Amino acid sequence: MGSTRFRKVKRAQKDSATVLRLVTYKSEPLVKGKRVTGFTNGEGKKAKVSHVVPFLVENELVGLGAVFEKLRDCQPLAITDGRLITGQNPAFSMSAAKVLLQFLARLVAS
Repeated sequence: MGSTRFRKVKRAQKDSATVLRLVTYKSEPLVKGKRVTGFTNGEGKKAKVSHVVPFLVENELVGLGAVFEKLRDCQPLAITDGRLITGQNPAFSMSAAKVLLQFLARLVAS
């Protein structure tokens, strides 16, 4: 379990996915060309936060070149692209935990 390969898995959910806008790889946004999800514009409007936050997560990730995927508002969704695991909203927590465990099991098996 001391392997460094476990430290490279990234997971983000809901509006915490906004931190991904600050992460770069080879001078490009980490999310560029990656399949991701996060708090949708519709969820932001329903939560009545769209007027108090500096940007909407969906718009920001798309603007960085991410391939943003979503379900209907408030539905659980977890997306894995390589070592990046993102979730649409708090409802995704259980599915994200399963995805993360499956990912780690594949790492251990390899």
